Amino acid sequence: GVMTGNMQGNCLHVSRRCKDCQKLGSLMLELEQVALSESYVSTFLPEEKAAWEKACRNVRSAGDLVFCLYTFEQEVKKECINTKWEEHRGEWEERLLIADSCHNVALALYDFESHMLWRAVLDSWRRDRKLWARSVRGLYPPTLRALSDCLLQLEKYTKYEVISQRWRGERAKWMHRACYCRCTEELSTAATLFEARLLGCAMKDEWKSLQLDWVTQLKMKPISYSTLASLLLKQERYMLDSALSNKWKHEHRPEWALTLQNIADIGR
Repeated sequence: GVMTGNMQGNCLHVSRRCKDCQKLGSLMLELEQVALSESYVSTFLPEEKAAWEKACRNVRSAGDLVFCLYTFEQEVKKECINTKWEEHRGEWEERLLIADSCHNVALALYDFESHMLWRAVLDSWRRDRKLWARSVRGLYPPTLRALSDCLLQLEKYTKYEVISQRWRGERAKWMHRACYCRCTEELSTAATLFEARLLGCAMKDEWKSLQLDWVTQLKMKPISYSTLASLLLKQERYMLDSALSNKWKHEHRPEWALTLQNIADIGR
């Protein structure tokens, strides 16, 4: 195959075992154990399964994780995976094979699991998946996770009155997507959608002349962490105080703005 098990990743302390790599290895193992035996291809024999499980328990680097996930994906029967996977798989594989840290493998693991069908796994997974997904997100690239948290926080403290009625029906799905974004582009799409649902009374008058350019920049592909951070800061700067909860300005904004400022400065 394409992979070797001992590719070096640039996780910290590759010589010692990367703690996050180990965590992700056990989350991968957990997924393998909730998949029903009939969901696997017939060549995934007990001894191969045992060897794979051992490899998961002994991961030391991102390369080991890439090997484990790459193998796992091939062992799951195609009919147990959403049909959208076929067209998405090439891009997924490309990203996975160049993953140089366990954080990028975490994105790929969540991505693959979210394409597995419910009938491929035990019923208990409907309940247990929430905690599993949160743990995988905890290993996302820290900067992507911070940006995601900042976008979710801005939405949370924006008053309902200044958001379109349609938002009530869209919010749950939007929050899930913003929370589990797999790349900066998915996050910028979420940011665009949220801003589009804000009513005119949420923004200062000057925003009208800036908005189009702001949206255009957000739609650039690829979009860097620093660009996304500075665009979120810009949107909030043009929001009226009256559009945001009273707690926002003094309790939440200082740390929020500092987080984004630090990310925006990396790109300078």
